Amino acid sequence: MRTGNHSLRGAHSAFAACVVAALLAIASVTAGAAWGAAGGLPGTGDKSFDPGSTGDNHCVSPEGVDANQLLGISQQLVVVGACDVVQAGEFYAFFNANWTMNTSWEAVPADYAPSAPTPLQDFLSKVRSMTFVVDPGTTHEKSYTYRAQAILDVRTVHDFLPESGPDWPVALFLAKLPPLRPGNHRLQGIIEMAARHCDGLGTDPAVNCLGAGTTLLGVCPFTVMPPDAPARRP
Repeated sequence: MRTGNHSLRGAHSAFAACVVAALLAIASVTAGAAWGAAGGLPGTGDKSFDPGSTGDNHCVSPEGVDANQLLGISQQLVVVGACDVVQAGEFYAFFNANWTMNTSWEAVPADYAPSAPTPLQDFLSKVRSMTFVVDPGTTHEKSYTYRAQAILDVRTVHDFLPESGPDWPVALFLAKLPPLRPGNHRLQGIIEMAARHCDGLGTDPAVNCLGAGTTLLGVCPFTVMPPDAPARRP
């Protein structure tokens, strides 16, 4: 399937499905578990990106891991469907921009030849950039493109879900995105690859692979609240 000049990836992506988090679906966490925000108003009021401070933002996984603390991000860490409210005037980063891989080439499409010993090494050798498009198709549309290595952080599913998560690597693209006006917004994620890559988790090219060039991961909603609005509690 094609959308504009970009191929549209399947439901493997957190962006594509707009689920609470791709990690939860992949790890088959028990029903009812969800990420949640705890304590403090969204944002720190600091206009600089300070990876050494967590401020008052705490997006917590179903198994008690504070993702802000783990990743060292002080800005609101947006997880669609859970920690998805940002305060006007604050910078934010999207956790849902991610790509999950196997630790080995356990399963790949028949026509795919890996170019590295592991899926992670294969991915890192081919990823070029990530583009975030805010409010696509509207008069307020804005695009922000980042060199992949400038915003890339590799963790594992187990880091966020220590009780049930496998040791699968997760490539997170944690760009600091500029403040927005209050209201409902949408975010589009587009990843650029130098060559085709597959994740080692399955054999469906539409779900388990990224093609050379740009791939549209999907569009997800989030909300920006007025500066004086109270924080939303889970």
